[in-house]
Amino acid sequence: MEVNGTNLLLKYRKTIMGVAAILIYVGHVWEYMFGKVPIISFVEYFVKMTGFVGVDFFLFLSGIGLFFAIQKYEVFDFYKRRLRRVYIPFVITAFAMLMINRWTWSEFFGNISGWNFLFKNIYTLLWFVPAIMIFYMIFPLYYKGFQAANNKYLFTGLIFVVWLLLSILLSNMMREDLYGFTNRIPVFTIGVLFGWLIQQQKLVFTKFAWILCVVAWILGIYLAFKTTFQGCFLLVPTSNCCIPNLLIATSGSFLLAKIFYFVDMRTGTLGRWSLRILEFFGMISLEFYCVQEWIGGIILNKLRGHHRAITINAAVFIGVLASTLVLYAICKLLERMFQKEK
Repeated sequence: MEVNGTNLLLKYRKTIMGVAAILIYVGHVWEYMFGKVPIISFVEYFVKMTGFVGVDFFLFLSGIGLFFAIQKYEVFDFYKRRLRRVYIPFVITAFAMLMINRWTWSEFFGNISGWNFLFKNIYTLLWFVPAIMIFYMIFPLYYKGFQAANNKYLFTGLIFVVWLLLSILLSNMMREDLYGFTNRIPVFTIGVLFGWLIQQQKLVFTKFAWILCVVAWILGIYLAFKTTFQGCFLLVPTSNCCIPNLLIATSGSFLLAKIFYFVDMRTGTLGRWSLRILEFFGMISLEFYCVQEWIGGIILNKLRGHHRAITINAAVFIGVLASTLVLYAICKLLERMFQKEK
């Protein structure tokens, strides 16, 4: 395999998703453990407060993946495969919460249909799932426009400009929580552009390209600090989940792939096992996301104030992982049942 950034990204895509899944998990349910250790405590605090950047990693990689996937299937099969993979664990989780949390049926259907996401608050239930489903639904249409465009860079730039103008013009009318969704449109569309660049073999990773990735990542970290911790306004409302995360996710995906290649080639069995573990979390990332706030929140409420942070983190992780594996097994069983019915 040629050691190029694009090849490495495709090779370690699941592993990068594993890192993204863990970042989101830390942001949701991690208890601070290093409060008295100056530098480490700041890193811990920074990672927890900016862990939602994991969403942007997923959307960037999804844009790349969808570009290739839509060329393999008819539109109906494309929708069926995408929605079945995302919707099954989402509905199972929602149904379990309906039973245990005693939701009304109105709450249940409002959540699984996306109605509450669009018209009440995106954070009513697992907001990433309705968000990615909207991206899936509009992607075939977007792909047609993208493919028809003579200049893919200009097309993507125009989409970015339209998004920016609408984001600014609607700032007094649109619910602020919706910006947590719409601010991710640029990173997804850039993922689609990168999918095309990879397919056309237009990306050549010279030393300058890697330096540019490092600079973009550092700038993203700096802007994440400014927007998240100092309230700096950057182009649009909810600025901390827009430009900073776009820079971190795009550059960080390639940098992580390069790091993983080094670990794979230079660190022996222990390094390879660490990559397999991250890849495993990438494989179960959706189910891991579906249960972590719910199950993790239950465990946190029972243990917080009675045990040390290290004990709480261990218990939450074990409980969430066990629940994830159960949900993953159920989803795989249902998928096999659907396949047999064909």
